[in-house]
Amino acid sequence: MKTAKIAAHFLVKNEEDVIEECINQAAMFCDYILVLDNGSSDRTYEICKNHPRVNYCEQIICVYSDAIRNHLLEASKDFLTDGVDWFLALSADHFFDTDPRMDVQRAIEEDSNVITYDVAQYYVTDKDHINIESSAESWQNASVEERIRYYTINYFNFPVAFKFSTDIVYKNEVTEWPEMKTKHIASFKPILRHYQFRSIEQLKKRLELRKAEIQKGFKGFRHYRSFNWADYIFNSDKLYYYDGNGWEYLKKPSLDELLGYTPHWSNRLKQVIKRIFWRRE
Repeated sequence: MKTAKIAAHFLVKNEEDVIEECINQAAMFCDYILVLDNGSSDRTYEICKNHPRVNYCEQIICVYSDAIRNHLLEASKDFLTDGVDWFLALSADHFFDTDPRMDVQRAIEEDSNVITYDVAQYYVTDKDHINIESSAESWQNASVEERIRYYTINYFNFPVAFKFSTDIVYKNEVTEWPEMKTKHIASFKPILRHYQFRSIEQLKKRLELRKAEIQKGFKGFRHYRSFNWADYIFNSDKLYYYDGNGWEYLKKPSLDELLGYTPHWSNRLKQVIKRIFWRRE
């Protein structure tokens, strides 16, 4: 039987501080790396274009939606075999905790064609802020996994790995899920590490970019309750410290809870219904 190849699909924008680390990690597991840059104004596109392991790199400037990923699916036809190989739908701040090759093999044995991941969200904390002020250059030069250590697992069932099929298509929405003729989700859920906040400077730039997109009418960043960077420096006591000895699931503060925001009752009800739906699947 043919061994499944794996392609990493990266959708990136203004991630120059972390994109090379992310590609280097993916290159340890993936046969192909494809990148779509959605209009970076920093060196992100240049770094990706010149990386020796990147097989495909394109830049397109448009309003964000999941449909942008169709460019990567189309490009994958030159690399992947329909119904055999797999792709990973990623961003530049995603890092794997497990070997996705093993995850894919396990899913194949289950006859699954999708693997969803639970996401460990990493945040900048008060202790990081002290490190930044006392040794800014050495702290910033450390790898993201070394310098950002506080996390909480507060995002679940995030679709990451898919068996490649030419009939998969992303719609012009922000849903994270493509349309598929069949969907068999693997029974296990590995951890995906998400470093959406990595430094004070990066945090400021990220919030400025999100705010600008919302002002243009984009509805995909409504979970950003504040655009004051200081609000995103969280108390380390509310989070877990990753020491390499397993993950803590016992308390799961959401970003809303960390920011002190209480969602409307209708939104809380939607989350309950969503969790019930996932349990039944």
